[in-house]
Amino acid sequence: MPFTALNRAPFSSSANSTLEASAVTSNVALGGTGNTLLVQNEGPETVFFALGTASIVAVSGGIVTAANTGGTPILSGAVMTILISTSATHVAGIVKVGGAATILRLSRGVGE
Repeated sequence: MPFTALNRAPFSSSANSTLEASAVTSNVALGGTGNTLLVQNEGPETVFFALGTASIVAVSGGIVTAANTGGTPILSGAVMTILISTSATHVAGIVKVGGAATILRLSRGVGE
């Protein structure tokens, strides 16, 4: 068996989604199954994103409010994998005020 970090299985996608983040929060449904989300920011802006249900919103700058704990930032050009709840059905995204619209590519699946 080829070596992978901590002998974890390589990432295997079950569904893909695309989110266009702008200065107004928007969200997209996550298809597929699995507890891993691969997030790719195609740039040009940092995107703040949040996971949840159909009513989820993202907050720019990671600002914490009584209604929202702030968004997780992903820098322009960055790629990350995160463990998510299997009950997460949507991803919301937003960029800073005045920022250019930015595409997030989202792949849900299992593995690293």
